[in-house]
Amino acid sequence: MPQEVFASAQFDEAMAEFDAPTTDDWEFVTETAELKIYRRLHAEGSGLYEYKTFGTLKGMDAQTAYQVYMDLDYRREWDNLKPEYLHVRPTPESESEDHPESVYWRVKFPLMMDDRDYILYREARSLIDAHGETCYAVLLEVDEDGTAAEPVPSGVIRVREYAQTVVFGPGAPDPDEYTAVYMHYYDNPETSIPKAVVNWAISSGIPTFLKNLKSACKKYKARGEGGMAEVLGDAAAVQDLKATLDQSMEKAFQL
Repeated sequence: MPQEVFASAQFDEAMAEFDAPTTDDWEFVTETAELKIYRRLHAEGSGLYEYKTFGTLKGMDAQTAYQVYMDLDYRREWDNLKPEYLHVRPTPESESEDHPESVYWRVKFPLMMDDRDYILYREARSLIDAHGETCYAVLLEVDEDGTAAEPVPSGVIRVREYAQTVVFGPGAPDPDEYTAVYMHYYDNPETSIPKAVVNWAISSGIPTFLKNLKSACKKYKARGEGGMAEVLGDAAAVQDLKATLDQSMEKAFQL
């Protein structure tokens, strides 16, 4: 594995975009009350787009959003995922804090389609924004060595093009209740579905994923405030969270 997967310059670029997103050469797609989404062609002739979204989400603080996003155990616990479907891969470098994690992630696809799986490097850093506030940046990209070395399970198609950048920071007017979010996303799910359908699914899935993240954050906080037993005792809460996490996987392809 190379000594450095993600350069400091990539995190600096993520923070610059978080502080002041640029939209030159990007096509406006849609907006919600909280988010704006843009896209641009990933490569000439590919038919696939990369996406950029930014805004402020009400109902969660930045640290909790970051913790929920990073916590793979929590994801498996509530979505009833087998450990082999979502886990940090053991590698010679996995015990070192100087190297990013290599994550294996298998995603169920609907309509009798083969599942997809991803092997991704993931690294998170705590950084300071232009206003001196603490933010959390996460970068993901394909682990090419792991992708080549890990056997592909039967009935699964391996995804070899994927990249994501996410930044969570304190939002106005109340950082305890608002989170500023920036996301840059590209995924080629290697499907025969028309590219226009794939692009629609991704562009509509991004706001759904971020909306669902808010719901997951509320349940996550219960672990510290009332413990998991309090949430487990609420059948409606359990079903609501499971539906939330199901949708985030199926519609947003992670996380």
